[in-house]
Amino acid sequence: MFFVTLQQEAPAPPLTIEAAVQEALSNHRRLAAARKDTAAARLALRSARSLSNPEINFAPALDQFNGTTEELLITQPLEINGTRSARTKGAQAQVRAVDASLVTEQREVVASAKTAYVTLWRERELLRLAQTLLATATEVHRLAQKQVALGSRPGVDLAQTGLEVTRAQQQETLARSRVRQAEAALNASLGRLPVAPLPTVSLPQVKMEVPALDVVTAAALETRSELVERSARADVLRQEAALAKAEGRPDVAPQFRSQYVTYQAPKRSDYGFSVAVRLPLIDWGARKNRIQQAETATLAQQDRIEQTRQEIRQEVVQAVARLEGATSVLTSFSEALPQSEKLLKASQLGFAEGKTSVLAVLEAQRTYRATQTQYVEAQAELSLAQTELI
Repeated sequence: MFFVTLQQEAPAPPLTIEAAVQEALSNHRRLAAARKDTAAARLALRSARSLSNPEINFAPALDQFNGTTEELLITQPLEINGTRSARTKGAQAQVRAVDASLVTEQREVVASAKTAYVTLWRERELLRLAQTLLATATEVHRLAQKQVALGSRPGVDLAQTGLEVTRAQQQETLARSRVRQAEAALNASLGRLPVAPLPTVSLPQVKMEVPALDVVTAAALETRSELVERSARADVLRQEAALAKAEGRPDVAPQFRSQYVTYQAPKRSDYGFSVAVRLPLIDWGARKNRIQQAETATLAQQDRIEQTRQEIRQEVVQAVARLEGATSVLTSFSEALPQSEKLLKASQLGFAEGKTSVLAVLEAQRTYRATQTQYVEAQAELSLAQTELI
């Protein structure tokens, strides 16, 4: 006789919010694109630091007729007029901009993952509450059926308890639907398939005092990457103006000339070195307009910087207010929770003994549902408010 032992699969370990954030940072495609942008910006900086490529003009003679003054002309601009410096500074500012953009993307991905995580916790808690209330309503309905059959309660009570069961079933169905939506949202933030299974999640409780508004605002204005990015973009525009101005200044370029290369062997008098001086004396308006365009765009970027500062101040005020409200509301549940639970149990016991009316039981159930729902919402609200300030 052979015995086959079936081993049940161990349940997946809980998914912590820290693990969720790390997975989102590793898999999110926007972050992957932002990292590639930073690599491209550094390559552009290396290119900007390099000296301009030499110009090589090769014009071979046709048979014995040489229609050019030289068959070979090599010119190497030295860019002593400041074009190379302005080009390099512009590329450095671009690197700062994309680095700051990467930080912004990381913060947004982290915030999105945390929000989706907390939302899933909240919806699962509300689903458990809906299931508990459905079981309670079903039990009350069963007791009502028994008491109506015995003649100790009127038939209208049975209709009321039956209606409460239907409502509880509807609430449970809606809660289950919201859980599936929340799971799809968290999976998307983690870079998974929307229907991938998710283990249990737990709400992190971070003890956080409500900070002083002026301190948080000053810190945000000092460190927020959006301001760093906007300022770097303004530097890019300034360097574009500086580059256009530098192109209007004289420059020198060593040259090598050879009158013959292919038709006959050049004599010593046919080739030599010289220094060409570039004199950009005439501007039909192209360079001037480029300078004005860059300077005007810089002024526009300054307005964007000020608007970003204003938006950051608004976000900080809202986050602090949200944290204050969530903290205050959550504290108030220290007495409401046990009272609502006690009221529900007492009404159920009284109904089973025939001492409590069905209306009293239904009212206790609604009070318990409202209190528990508000408590779950307050916990989630506090966690989200903390996320905005951490």
